[in-house]
Amino acid sequence: MVKYATQKDTVGARNGKIPDYLRAMSELVVKRWMLRPEPDRTLVDGLTHERCPEPIARLLVQRGIGSPEEASAFFRPTLTQLHDPFLMKDMHAAVDRIQRAL
Repeated sequence: MVKYATQKDTVGARNGKIPDYLRAMSELVVKRWMLRPEPDRTLVDGLTHERCPEPIARLLVQRGIGSPEEASAFFRPTLTQLHDPFLMKDMHAAVDRIQRAL
């Protein structure tokens, strides 16, 4: 059973005691970050400009986007490039609920 945080719990955490809710989370969640290799510097330099800083350009190159045209298409997709939202689970139920609320 997970206990919710209270003011007493957060004070206890500062005193070296771990609240029950954090202990339960740390026992259940173990995550390993997988870092991608450093991107090609020439591609990063080709994408970097005043509207696309170097950290963003690095992320784009790491995701396979290497030209300004591809970056533009990534940030401003056309409607044909977007996925059908009704492929998401329970989208029809969500739309019905919103229509009833209106």
